[in-house]
Amino acid sequence: MTSDQRLGPAERLSLWLARGACVLVVAAVVAVLAAALGPINTDSPMSTGGGKTRPTIAAAGTPSIGPLKAQIARRRLIRPPEVKAAVKDSGAAQRLLDQLKLHGVVRMEREYVAYVEVDKRGVRAVRKGEKLLEFIVESVAPGRVVLSLQGVEVILEH
Repeated sequence: MTSDQRLGPAERLSLWLARGACVLVVAAVVAVLAAALGPINTDSPMSTGGGKTRPTIAAAGTPSIGPLKAQIARRRLIRPPEVKAAVKDSGAAQRLLDQLKLHGVVRMEREYVAYVEVDKRGVRAVRKGEKLLEFIVESVAPGRVVLSLQGVEVILEH
């Protein structure tokens, strides 16, 4: 037995009217919001139609969805992620970086040359593309050298 069946006819009518009033209030709020937001822009690239293909009306009065199907079939709905592959960092790059100290960067002709002190080995001059310990020198800029080791990039700065 439900709670509505225990109520008398007057209470059931009152409950039914209250529920109907709630539905009317929700419908009114939706209508006001729709009016406030204005018409939907179907020319937006985010809309389904894209503003390019509109369904045509067939002779029987039903919309033809053939052109719309063709447009959807041409769209690329799932795009591959645009991220770099993850590189596992064993910490070797940071340990080797601790052995280096940047003394300065000088511009020679059309490129920069970095002067880097290597522990117990002295100062070395390096350019982009050269090796330093196990690193590859990716770039040299004033006050900064970018080194890479097995896909892990580290920055050596003053």
